[in-house]
Amino acid sequence: MIAKGKPFMSAMSIPSIGMAAAVAVMFLGMGPLASVARAQDAAEVKCINGINNASSKVGKTVGKNNAKCVGDATKSKITDADACIDGDPKGKIGKATAKVD
Repeated sequence: MIAKGKPFMSAMSIPSIGMAAAVAVMFLGMGPLASVARAQDAAEVKCINGINNASSKVGKTVGKNNAKCVGDATKSKITDADACIDGDPKGKIGKATAKVD
């Protein structure tokens, strides 16, 4: 709201507008440079897909292990579900993680 008898823009706001305009021009000028990208070649795509698939299997294996540990704890097959979850009792998580590398 503009107060009666006060100018619409104070003297301090004019440099702020100039600075904002300068910053906007700077970022607009950098736009094309910041968005330069190239498509991956076939070998890179294969590598990326392999890492994604292996990482997905790690997550799936961890989930199965956690569910088994909790299930075994509720059936009193094991006494400490946390130790089971942290421990990788059958080594399946380690094997799946090794494939990501």
